[in-house]
Amino acid sequence: METDWYPEIFILFLSLLLMAFISASELTILSLDKKKLKKNFQSNSITLRYLQSLLDNSGRLLLTFQIIRIILYSAAGVTSAVLSMNIAALLNLNTAFTVIAFIIFLTVIFFISSELIPRLISEKSAIKYARISVGPLYWIYVLFYPVVELFQELIQITKSFLRKINIASDYYSENSDKGITEGMKIQRLDTEEKEIIESIMDFRTLTVREIMTPRVDIKSISIDSHFEEIFEFIVKSGHSRIPVHNNDLDQISGILYAKDLIPYLMNEKLRKHTNLTKILREPMFVPASKMVNDLLVEFQEKKLHIAIVVDEYGGTAGIVSLEDIIEEAVGEIRDEFDKEEIPVVKLSENAFQLLGKVSIDQLNELTSSDFSSDEFDTVGGLVLNQAGSVPYLGYAFELNGYKFTVSEIIRKRIKKVTVEKILK
Repeated sequence: METDWYPEIFILFLSLLLMAFISASELTILSLDKKKLKKNFQSNSITLRYLQSLLDNSGRLLLTFQIIRIILYSAAGVTSAVLSMNIAALLNLNTAFTVIAFIIFLTVIFFISSELIPRLISEKSAIKYARISVGPLYWIYVLFYPVVELFQELIQITKSFLRKINIASDYYSENSDKGITEGMKIQRLDTEEKEIIESIMDFRTLTVREIMTPRVDIKSISIDSHFEEIFEFIVKSGHSRIPVHNNDLDQISGILYAKDLIPYLMNEKLRKHTNLTKILREPMFVPASKMVNDLLVEFQEKKLHIAIVVDEYGGTAGIVSLEDIIEEAVGEIRDEFDKEEIPVVKLSENAFQLLGKVSIDQLNELTSSDFSSDEFDTVGGLVLNQAGSVPYLGYAFELNGYKFTVSEIIRKRIKKVTVEKILK
C-alpha cells in the first residue's frame, strides 16, 4: 500500500474493543443487586471489594463511562474521516461519498459491538463477565477519578451559575410548565387528575425536609432487641421496614426488613444463634435539603424504599420513604395499620383545628394569607417560632389577622392548633 494505514486501523479497532468493554461493563455491573453480591462472590475477596466500591459510587462510575465514550467517539470519528479520505484518494473515489459511506459502515459496527453484544452478555453471563471485567474497570475508574472530579466541579459551577441568572428556572417555568398547563386545558381532566399533575410539577422545588417523618415520630428498635420483642414491635407498629439504632437515633445501625425475619419465625434454634446485625440492610442517608425529585431517582437507581434524613450536624432529623413521595403526588395512602387522623377540621366559618404537622402551604391556602418563612415548614413550627420555647397548653398569639391557640400537646410536641380569624 502507498499509505501506511496501520495506526488508523489500530485506533479504530482499539476504540471498538474499548467501547464494547465499557458498554458491557455498564450493563452488567450496574444491574447487579448489591444485596446479593456476597452470594455470588467470595466474602472479603478483592473482586467483591472492587464491585462494592464501584456500586457505592454508581453516579461517579456513570460519569466515567460517559467521559470515556466521548473520548472514544471523538477518536473514532477523526480516525475514520482521515482513513476514508485516504481510501478515496487511493482509489480515486468521490471524497464526500466515501466519508459518508465509511461513517455509516462504522456506525453499524459500533452499534453491534457497543449495544447488541454487550446486551447479550449482560443477559446471559452477567456474573461471569463481572468477575472478569471488574479488575480492569476498577483501575480505569481510579485512573479517571481526577478527570471525573473536575467534570463534577464544572457541573456544579454550571448549575450554580444557571440558578443565579435564573436560566434554568425561566426555561422550565416558561416552557415546560406552559406546555403542561396548555395540555391540561386541552385534555378534559378532572380536578383530582390536575392536582396530581401539579403536585408532580412541584417536586422540582420540594425538599426532603418538607415530606419526611420527623425524628419525634420515628418508630425504631434497639440493636440489642430480642427477636420476640421485634416480632411484637412489627405487629403493633404495622411497619415492614424499621430503623435499628445503637443507643440512640443518631446512631442508626441499619434497616430491618420484616420479610427478612420470616426464616426465624418458627425456628427458635436459628434465632438463638443469629445476631440481629447479620440481617440488617445498609441504611441510606440523605440530607434534609435534598430535592424530592433527586431522591426519587436515587430510590429507583438503588432499588430502595426508605432513607434516614440527617441534619447539617450529622444527627438524625427524620426518615423519608417512597410512600411519602407518592403521597405528595396522589394524596394520603392509608392501610389497615394507619390510624384515622384528620389534619384539618373546620370548626366554624372562620375557625379551623389543624394538626401540628400541617404544612404552611396548606395553612396559606386555608386562610388566603401568607405565613411562609425559611425558619419553619409546619403549623407546629410556626407556633414554636412565635413562642420561642415549648409552649404550654392554651398558649395563644395573633398573627396576620388570625388567632392561634395550642389545643393539644403530647410529649412536648404541638399536636393540635386552633386557628381563628379575628373579626373586626
